[in-house]
Amino acid sequence: MTEGMSRALRASRRGRGHVSPNPMVGAAWTDGARWITRHFSRFGGAHAEARLFPLLPDAPSGELFLTLEPCTVFGKTPPCIDLLLARPPARVVIAVPDPDPRVSGGGIRKLKEAGIPVVVGERAADVVANDLPFFSAHLRGRPWVEVKLGSSIDGRVATSGGESRWITGPSARKDVHRRRSTADAVVVGAGTALKDDPELTVRHVKGPEPSKIVIDSGFRTSPEAAVWKAWNGVYGPGSSPEPALERRGNHAKVGTVWTRRPRLVLVSTEGGDRARRRAFEELGWEVWSLPGADDHGGLGGRHVSMEAFLARALAEGFHHLFVEPGPSLAGALLQGGWVDALTLYMAAKVIGGSHSWSGGYEAATLADAFQFQTVDVQTLDQDVLVRLRRPGVIEEFLSCLPGSSRRSES
Repeated sequence: MTEGMSRALRASRRGRGHVSPNPMVGAAWTDGARWITRHFSRFGGAHAEARLFPLLPDAPSGELFLTLEPCTVFGKTPPCIDLLLARPPARVVIAVPDPDPRVSGGGIRKLKEAGIPVVVGERAADVVANDLPFFSAHLRGRPWVEVKLGSSIDGRVATSGGESRWITGPSARKDVHRRRSTADAVVVGAGTALKDDPELTVRHVKGPEPSKIVIDSGFRTSPEAAVWKAWNGVYGPGSSPEPALERRGNHAKVGTVWTRRPRLVLVSTEGGDRARRRAFEELGWEVWSLPGADDHGGLGGRHVSMEAFLARALAEGFHHLFVEPGPSLAGALLQGGWVDALTLYMAAKVIGGSHSWSGGYEAATLADAFQFQTVDVQTLDQDVLVRLRRPGVIEEFLSCLPGSSRRSES
């Protein structure tokens, strides 16, 4: 069984960056002599099973491997469970139940009721690790927050004079662009937008563009900043003759077709300058006016509530936020306990001084320090990439899935 689920898992990864806020799903079928695999390839398109079954024999028999249980509801496409019930395989191996409450084990139950042998749990941890944002959205009710940072080996992001470009080298910067393309949205704070005036685009690699979000409580960002110019040239108001009827994450429904259309968002506090808000909206920015929080994370003053921001991002269909913060925003995220993953690029340099990437965050004791577990370490020319994530999160998600004895506690 391991080979079959390995094939399905590899297939699912081809949908990364293209299917969210839906899950990545892979399907593999074998009759013992040949293999056929397919994956869910784009939001609004046919699911993995629907792409696979037309390629199978009229009486498929054989074994079917699915990374996620077949859906049972009619969403943008018909439910996949009908395909399996009409042309049942000899056995169905499913990695994990669907955490979506509309399905929530229903597909597995229908297969068993039809007398089809079902095995659940094959490589479950690997499948959850492959799509943590999807499971975070459905099991915790908030997006997966990945914080990306570039620093010296002593954790500094700038010299005392403010010089920060470039601490890391070209290979590290190329890898950042690759990781941007896998996220739903790239997020920066007003300080980064003002100081660096970034485009936040995907360059140097092939991959889809994510949406861009600037958190700016006081509308300090220029409406015509570089991020707007880069977005407007491709996705601005004049890019499509038809308005979007519906939006979900990076996708817009135009007529009856879902098309990829990344968004440009400015997040501000409620009651901000109305004239400034109009200036942004007239150029195509979406403006989210959200509740504020006082001195959150040592920022001082009143700023956008991170809790309110994450709730709004989830409601809009952004499950994976790739945050490229300055020290102030990084400190606020750490202080609030919102960081799920840390992608840290470290240059082989010692800068010294006080410009730490963690900003105003400070643990009172070692026991209170924000803990991570190491996922991966790579060398990128002279730089080192360290990928970390919140400890125990995969086990937490597995315990909350349909059928788990601990689900009622979650």
